[in-house]
Amino acid sequence: MKGIQAAIIGLGRIGYSFGLEKSGRVQPASHYHCYQALDEVDEIAVCDIDPMQRGKLPPDDKKITSVWKCYQGMLKDFKPDAVSICTPTPSHKEIAVAAAETPSVKAIFLEKPIASSIKDATTIIEACKKNNVRLSVNYTRRWDPTYNSIVNGGFDMAIGVHPGPLLRTGTHMIDLFNMIFGKPLTVQAFGEPLDNRLTSGGESNDYNINGVIQYESGQAFLISGQERPKTVLFELDLFGEKKRKRITHNGGYEEEYNLSPYNDEELNEYVTVWSEDHGQQSCLLAAIEEIVEHASLTLMQAVKPNSCSGEDALETLKVALALHYSAMHCNQIISLESFFNRRLPGEHEISDGVGANYEVKSY
Repeated sequence: MKGIQAAIIGLGRIGYSFGLEKSGRVQPASHYHCYQALDEVDEIAVCDIDPMQRGKLPPDDKKITSVWKCYQGMLKDFKPDAVSICTPTPSHKEIAVAAAETPSVKAIFLEKPIASSIKDATTIIEACKKNNVRLSVNYTRRWDPTYNSIVNGGFDMAIGVHPGPLLRTGTHMIDLFNMIFGKPLTVQAFGEPLDNRLTSGGESNDYNINGVIQYESGQAFLISGQERPKTVLFELDLFGEKKRKRITHNGGYEEEYNLSPYNDEELNEYVTVWSEDHGQQSCLLAAIEEIVEHASLTLMQAVKPNSCSGEDALETLKVALALHYSAMHCNQIISLESFFNRRLPGEHEISDGVGANYEVKSY
């Protein structure tokens, strides 16, 4: 039986170089190295506009059958089943739509955030639906059993701490909040937005932003604080009526607490009842295994839903853009429904540049 033909567009950090790190990062940690690890993948084509990036590939790689500068030519001539898009966010719409319209393509794995604006994200989702292509977005923790175990766990408040900035890393935490609590209703930034130039090496509008997100079933607080370059920090603290859970070490360590009487007063405190250091696994590998599975089946065959769909990523982008807008406009409370619908009964039309067209322009 013929195996999968996979294409990777973009050979930067997540596309390739993260997989070369010898310590710290759980391997395989790049799209390239994950496809290499799967027996179901027979051939890989790679594409990058930068000749230096293309030149980093090992010359004796037997799975790589072609290396391209132009993704359009690669899609047309290589005819991939699965496509990973690991390019800067502003390029996502153009590349994803082109991949969706390629007859051979059955599954697309798109790096986060899904797009620069809600309008672009919707265009990507609609192109994939029109062409019967399965779209997944790389919010990696959706493939982590530790984080999946807290969904429907009876929590009503969450505090998430990350090193910033908002779209680059904060959206990972926002996506977890959405997993836990469902549809977000309102957002509000608090404190001062702190310029974070970690992602671009120059000017950037992707600030470190703190904010609160209100859901029907709970409330979530996003904390980034000062810029912390080269810092591994991703911690989630969850509270319920009578319990608490902390997940630290980027998902590798869990602590569970129950309420217990505090001294002789009519007070209670959270007391640790269980903890486990279960290490980490490559959630990216689990994600790409799912992409390969989707690429090997037609939509008429039984297959589990995408762990992180385009619609999931769209909701995460809405929260991030609304938080950014709030931070840039005196930390006002933003209703997501009002912000992203151009006209609502009894309200004036939202001006151009807001809502569906709003974006962090230099990110």
